[in-house]
Amino acid sequence: MFAIRSAVAVCRGARLLAPSIPVSIRSFAEATSTPEEEKKLEEQGDPEVIEFIKKIVKENKVMLFMKGTPSNPVCGFSYRVVQILKHLGCDFASANILTSKSVVKNLKYVSDWKTYPQLFINGEFVGGCDVVTELFESGELKKMLEKAGAFSEEEKKE
Repeated sequence: MFAIRSAVAVCRGARLLAPSIPVSIRSFAEATSTPEEEKKLEEQGDPEVIEFIKKIVKENKVMLFMKGTPSNPVCGFSYRVVQILKHLGCDFASANILTSKSVVKNLKYVSDWKTYPQLFINGEFVGGCDVVTELFESGELKKMLEKAGAFSEEEKKE
């Protein structure tokens, strides 16, 4: 029923780590449903997919849902957030939302946000590109990342 579509990429201090990480984003099979079931899924989301999203958000101190990958963003907003995180030198995980329609359809039920990218820190939704940019420019983003322990020991020394 499930197929592994792409790995969650993890960056450590702006350097991409091994591309194959135990944490994976799964693409959920499109099951045939009745119109009533489809309407319920559209209104409330798919509980199984929502739980999976919550799990990977909780497992990563900093989690970025983006279009593309940190090494190859395919949207300017995703590129901007990746550049901010790399500039700060924090460790972060990312998921390419373009590989899973189910994740795209259900992420909004976790974040209450409909656009991408979406950044989570310590399991809490922070915002999209505009919010992340504002927090970066004010210095608040770095404080949030420090509080989350998102910097490796090597980065703290620099």
